[in-house]
Amino acid sequence: MNAPRLLDGAFSFSMPFMSLLRPFLADRATRHSGAGALLVLAAAPFLLFSQMLPGWLPVAAVVYLAATLAVFTFAGPRWIDHSPFPIILGLLLLALAAGLWVTPDLTITLPRTYAFLANLAIFWAMAGQRHTLWLRLVAGGLLLIGSALALFMLPGTQFIAGKLLFFETKLYARLPSGLSPFWNPQGFHANLTGGLLALFLPPALLLFLRAQEWKRRLLAGLASLLIGGVILLTQSRGAFLGLAVALPIVTSLMDRRWGRFWVLVGLAGAALLLIWPPARQVSILWQQSPVAGESSLLARTELWSRALDMTGDFPFTGVGLGMFEPVLNLFYPLTEIYQRVPILHPHNILLQHSAEMGVPGLIAHLALYGVLALLLLRRIQRPPNDGFHTLALGLLGSLIVYLIHGQFEVITYAARAAILVWLLWGVTAAIALHKPAPLRQEEDATPSSPISA
Repeated sequence: MNAPRLLDGAFSFSMPFMSLLRPFLADRATRHSGAGALLVLAAAPFLLFSQMLPGWLPVAAVVYLAATLAVFTFAGPRWIDHSPFPIILGLLLLALAAGLWVTPDLTITLPRTYAFLANLAIFWAMAGQRHTLWLRLVAGGLLLIGSALALFMLPGTQFIAGKLLFFETKLYARLPSGLSPFWNPQGFHANLTGGLLALFLPPALLLFLRAQEWKRRLLAGLASLLIGGVILLTQSRGAFLGLAVALPIVTSLMDRRWGRFWVLVGLAGAALLLIWPPARQVSILWQQSPVAGESSLLARTELWSRALDMTGDFPFTGVGLGMFEPVLNLFYPLTEIYQRVPILHPHNILLQHSAEMGVPGLIAHLALYGVLALLLLRRIQRPPNDGFHTLALGLLGSLIVYLIHGQFEVITYAARAAILVWLLWGVTAAIALHKPAPLRQEEDATPSSPISA
C-alpha cells in the first residue's frame, strides 16, 4: 500500500475519535489548559523514576517543569488564582527545600523530593482545568481509573488471610497472583491497595445511585462492584473504617432519607457487637499486624509517640523525606514492636508530614485538606444544575476516606500511589473551583430533556 492511501486510511480510522474531541478542541481555554497539563505531565516520569535514570535527567526535568509552569502561569490565564492553593504549594516547596538542607542522606531524600515535585505539578495541572470542557470527562475518567487500578493491583497484592472472620484462606489461593511491577518487585501491601481503591469507591457509588441514564448507572455499578470487591479482599480495617464514616455522610448530604437507612444499619451493628464476644472484637480490630504480630494497636501507639518525639526535636525542618526509618532506628529505638518488616513510616499521615517535613509541612497539608473540604461543601450547597454536584459529593467522600484511613496508614509514602492521590486532589480542586454557566443542562438529564435555568 502506498503512503497516500495509508494516510487516508489512518485519517478515516481516526475520524470518530476526532469528532468526540472536536467540542473540546474548539474551546480556547480548554486547548490552553489542556496543552499546559500535557507539557507538565511529560516531566512526571523523569521525576518519579529518578533513581533509575542518569542524575542529570531529573535535574533537567525540574528546570523544564519550572519554565513550563512559569509560562502557563504568567503568560496566560492564571490557573488556580483567587484561591489559597498557590500559597499552600509555595509552603510545601519551602518545606521540601528545608528537608534537602537537613537530611543526612541525600540519596534517600532527593528521589522522594523529585517525586513530590511531580505530585505538586500534577495537582497544579489538574486544578487548572476548572474552567475547561475537559471536566465533562472527569466522572468517566474516575470510574475508568478506579476499575483499572482494581484489575491491576489484584494480582500484585500481598493479601493477608485470617485478619477477619468472613474470609477463608482457600479463597486467596484461587485469586490471580504473580504480578511484580518493575518499580516494586515485592508487590503491593494490602493496606496500600485497600486505601488507594477506597478513594475511588465513593464517587463510583454516588454516580451509580444518582445517575438517571441506565448506561451510566450500569458502568458506575460495575465499577463499584469491582472496586468494592477488591477492597473487601484486602481486609484493610483502615479502608473499612474510612468508608463506614464517609458513605453515611455523603449519601445523607445527597438525600436526607439515607440518614434513616444508616441509623438502622448502626442499630444492627450495635446489636451485633452486644452478642459478639469482646475478646474477639479486640482481636479483629487491633491485632493481626504484619509489623507487630499480635499487637497492632500497641505497635502503632509506640510509633506515634516516636513520631511526636521526632517532631519535637526537628520542628521547623523535619528530618527529610524518607528519613523516618533511619532516624527512628538511630535515635528513637523501639521497645514494644517486633520488627519483622521494615517500618518505613509512622502509620499516620499527619505524623508523617510533621516528622519528615516539620510543622510548616504539616500546616501546609492541613491547609490543603481543609481548603478542599470547605470548597467542596460550598460547591455542594449550590443548585445541582451543572453536572458536578454528585461528583463533588463523591470527592468529599474520597477526602474523608483518606483522612480516616490515614490515621492508621500512609499510602502516599509509595511514590507511584501518591501521584494518583495528588491527581485526585487536583481534580477535586478543579470541580470545587468550577463556576457553572447561567444556563446548563440538569445533572444526569438525558440529551432529550429540556435545558433549565
